[in-house]
Amino acid sequence: HRVKHMADLYSLLEVSSDASEDEIRRAYRKQALRFHPDRLTTASHADREKARERFQVINNAYEILSNPEKRETYDTFGEEAITDEHARYRAEELNVLIEAVTKSIWNTAWDLIRLPIPNIFITCNTNPDCPTIIKGYRYIVQHRGARGLWRGGLSLTGMRGIQLFTRALSRRALSRTSMYGPRADRLTNIVVGLVVTYPLHLALTLIQASSQEYLKSYNITGMLSGVVRVAKVGGVRSLWRGVVPWSLSRLVAGLAVVAYDVVIEKIEERMITPEVHREYSTVPCPLPVSKQVFLSTWFLARSICRHVVAIGASLPLQLAAMRMQVSVLSDGADSTYRDIWGIEPQVRMNGLASLYSRGFWLETFYYAFTGKFTYN
Repeated sequence: HRVKHMADLYSLLEVSSDASEDEIRRAYRKQALRFHPDRLTTASHADREKARERFQVINNAYEILSNPEKRETYDTFGEEAITDEHARYRAEELNVLIEAVTKSIWNTAWDLIRLPIPNIFITCNTNPDCPTIIKGYRYIVQHRGARGLWRGGLSLTGMRGIQLFTRALSRRALSRTSMYGPRADRLTNIVVGLVVTYPLHLALTLIQASSQEYLKSYNITGMLSGVVRVAKVGGVRSLWRGVVPWSLSRLVAGLAVVAYDVVIEKIEERMITPEVHREYSTVPCPLPVSKQVFLSTWFLARSICRHVVAIGASLPLQLAAMRMQVSVLSDGADSTYRDIWGIEPQVRMNGLASLYSRGFWLETFYYAFTGKFTYN
């Protein structure tokens, strides 16, 4: 739908709103010749000033309508979205919001398909009776049935929706401030992540772990009921138990990947020349088949290793955060995991390998579905 006042620029050039680029160019030349101040040598000073103003307006109209991107923005949001920085950002934000909703729906659908993997992961890493993936799977099926593998699906969908809605409201609240723009987006994502997403994530973890005997008595059936239960049992502050290792896991993963990318870039500078890169991207590729196979294998291995580095760096902190979350309702059983250094007793009791043996490849497999890394 075109905005009401969008026809102004088209009417200035005397063309229709669906005019082609050639029609707009011809109309501009006609109007420019008609109102060019230098052609009105015999006109009065007032008429020449009016013509000069009209000529500037025509130039502005042509500058917008001759640029496909500006024309699309103008057709959708009006001239204000082009001339005013904040209005332009608000126009772009609508497109970003539409894209975010689409991605959120897609990611939620994928998460629901992959949901048994994190459920088994949580069970294996919070229940001493499930030291292997197979035993974790059997434990869930035994106590919750096959449907238990998808426990938390509705809450996961609700969490996605609440997160998206809260971000939209936060951006709207910041729209009248001088910070409005990319900086506000980053601030919004951090604040929403810590204040809104984390308590919901904690409740979701408890729902997924609730097939275990010591959590059954709490009967956590939904995300919001989980939040209320945690607040009643441990106080409001307990809704953020584990937030430090949870945040650090993403930071550490991000730093590890940045370091990895630097190393890989140095290696590729010596191994793959810019010409080879360019030829590899050309369709059809002029490189020999053997070289194409080598480069394809290299890029695939590079992506997999990047993924492994991210998970390897962040997994111990993820486990610490998870155990702290579960300990909210089981202080008697898991009091050793009440602080961030819950990693230490885990290593002392089960060895260093235990930080990875119960979930490293599960995590890798889970995120490999869409190439989504843990630091995102």
